[in-house]
Amino acid sequence: MVSDHKTWRQTFAVPEQGNALAKVKCPTCGALFELKVFSEHGARFRKLGFAWWFFVISAVGIVSGVSLGAKKGLFAVTISAPFLVLGVRHLVDALRGQFYPSDLVCHTKGKVHRIFDDHKIMFHK
Repeated sequence: MVSDHKTWRQTFAVPEQGNALAKVKCPTCGALFELKVFSEHGARFRKLGFAWWFFVISAVGIVSGVSLGAKKGLFAVTISAPFLVLGVRHLVDALRGQFYPSDLVCHTKGKVHRIFDDHKIMFHK
């Protein structure tokens, strides 16, 4: 589905602890959005949670691949490799404290269309 909504620049204050709700109005259609802005501590735990799930999915693929045999096992291990890479990426980002705007801001309720581009969300402390 292609959206005709244009992205715009928005500035959010990252909370010290917990999360904060930000109300945003789309300039194109006037839809109201409620966004949840996470603290860096909360974003780190979210990234570690994603890394854990990617590692679990990868481990299940590798274990099932080993138990299936040579040909089917190679297929299962090949399928699980991207999840292992994603898990390592999220783990390294969480340990470094490197966050992307999508790690710190998420939709809680509102009309669903992409209103922000990751490069257009700005943060100040």
